[in-house]
Amino acid sequence: MEGLDALAMLLMECSPGDATNRRAAYWDSTVKITTIPERCSDDRQRYQGSGLLLTTDGYFVTNLHVLDAKQATIEFHGGLLGENVYATSLEKRLIKLERYDLILGKCTIPEAAKEHIVPPVLADKTPGLKDEVRVYGFKHEVVEERVGKVLGQHGRMRLCADGSIVTQSYRVFSKSGSGASLMDNAPEVSWFSDARVEQGFSGGAVVHAALGTLMGITVTKLEMTSFLGTVYEHGYIAVDGLRKLLSIYLRTLGFAIPR
Repeated sequence: MEGLDALAMLLMECSPGDATNRRAAYWDSTVKITTIPERCSDDRQRYQGSGLLLTTDGYFVTNLHVLDAKQATIEFHGGLLGENVYATSLEKRLIKLERYDLILGKCTIPEAAKEHIVPPVLADKTPGLKDEVRVYGFKHEVVEERVGKVLGQHGRMRLCADGSIVTQSYRVFSKSGSGASLMDNAPEVSWFSDARVEQGFSGGAVVHAALGTLMGITVTKLEMTSFLGTVYEHGYIAVDGLRKLLSIYLRTLGFAIPR
């Protein structure tokens, strides 16, 4: 199944299937996005992020800040552990949600690579405290996996001029937060974990280790200030943000979303 039908199917509840096989599929469905930033005067300067293929015909999701560029190239591995590497082109940017720092895009998928792409199953609930998650992203030329546990939730964050991110509210499942004011124009980070996410992982998948379901999308490493002091964790956009992104896009095209 391809096209809008395939996107609509992602919004339907279905069984996760075998978690081991589904986790393996994220290696093949993770893409590397290399960009020349829009406001960059030197075209030799490159930035790298990750994304997740949602369908076999090239719909993918990533962070808006990753794809905010005047030029982008996309690569992915067809076959577990990089048996083949495909370089493809960005066809179009389709729709964005700044609140969640998410964007839906479309890229060209070679016929030989389609058999390796397995659409994700979207989680139907937020992760629980200490649930184990697996985070996928490109580090240099290969897809890597990081394992961690969910530590808590918090609200919005602020992107500083130097590129650092500071949360303005902080809430752990078992403790009350700092009560700081929130920024209306900052990306909404839903939860965080201690998985060791590195540069290049932004836009990659976060998966429930036991179920193999897609829990969210990596945003960035966070520097958080609270009554506990300054801590460094890694923040994620909940899968609900992706559901909203897909729903808005399908409705815009007049597509009936199945229930």
